[in-house]
Amino acid sequence: MRSGIRSGIVLSIFVCSSVALILFFAFRNKATTTFGYSQVEFQTQKFHVFKIDVARDSIILAWKQEGKIIGNLKSFVQSRNNKLLMATNAGMFHPNRQPVGLYVEGGKEMVAIDTDVRAGNFYLKPNGVFAFFHGNPWIGTTDQYRKLKQFPELATQSGPMLVSDSLIHPAFNQGSGNVQIRSGVGLDGDGNLFFVISDSKISFYEIAEFFRTKLDCGNALYLDGTISSMYVSELKLYTHGDREFGPMIGVMKKKEF
Repeated sequence: MRSGIRSGIVLSIFVCSSVALILFFAFRNKATTTFGYSQVEFQTQKFHVFKIDVARDSIILAWKQEGKIIGNLKSFVQSRNNKLLMATNAGMFHPNRQPVGLYVEGGKEMVAIDTDVRAGNFYLKPNGVFAFFHGNPWIGTTDQYRKLKQFPELATQSGPMLVSDSLIHPAFNQGSGNVQIRSGVGLDGDGNLFFVISDSKISFYEIAEFFRTKLDCGNALYLDGTISSMYVSELKLYTHGDREFGPMIGVMKKKEF
């Protein structure tokens, strides 16, 4: 009888240990980032991550007068008695710095949505849209956006989608030699918004896997490649220099302008 009891105890300990190990490996790659900026390592790569507190932070898009370089955006925000917490490129743009595809700033559509079929990253379908509706972030495919019955406060179109409904873009290949600095924006199931830029050159698959596995984002949109950079005011950090952009994304504390 004692042998049976001991066997039962050993079996219980084994089962509990096995469950603990399963949970450890299941969650060890999930996001541990707090709100604000952090450097996150995943597999062999390092990523710069800025996690948005939608309840406390405000997102703006800036082009034209307030755009071009991050310094201009900083000055614009300061002139409104606020502080720029983070800034990054808001997607692709033409040589004249006009956004490629849909661009909505301050509730006004300044560039129409682009549904053309062409070559290039932007047109690698599905591409998508990052937008805000009634103060809530949204990321989805261009087709999904066109079916919506509401108009956003802000929106920028880019492509390709990195992750869509928790699936990595079907055109991406693990081990691809097509590597660049890459940036994107992702949204997890709790409504947390993440802006990400790689520290070094990586493939589409690697940044998509980072969004899906490490940050647990069910939807993520590619913003741009080589020209990308992120400014973090707390650290006075430019991840890849203060470069000239078309449209830019800015994050600041919520305040009425």
